Amino acid sequence: MKKAILLAVIVLVPLALVAYQASISLTCLEGITFGGNCAAGRVTFLGVGYPSQVHINVTRNSTGDVYDDFDYDSSILGILKFTETLYPGDTYTVKIGTTSQVVTTVTTGDGN
Repeated sequence: MKKAILLAVIVLVPLALVAYQASISLTCLEGITFGGNCAAGRVTFLGVGYPSQVHINVTRNSTGDVYDDFDYDSSILGILKFTETLYPGDTYTVKIGTTSQVVTTVTTGDGN
């Protein structure tokens, strides 16, 4: 019986830790272009596994313009949800967190 419990702990603890790592997904609120990108406009990001406060930085790649540089509240169960207006069409870099960052890029419109 002790061996079965030990084996269960060895298998389940790493799986539990993986389940609580931060992740992020996005929804294109204005739809998707024929090229598969989000249409230029609002994009909602939803993630789980975050600390109670998370720093967000959004930059337009072609110009270096910073669209967002702010702390967001994710104190309810580590859920992070925010919406960005990514207009005009371009590629944007979204950095979430300060030390162990989640970084994603989003291309809106035709990317130009």
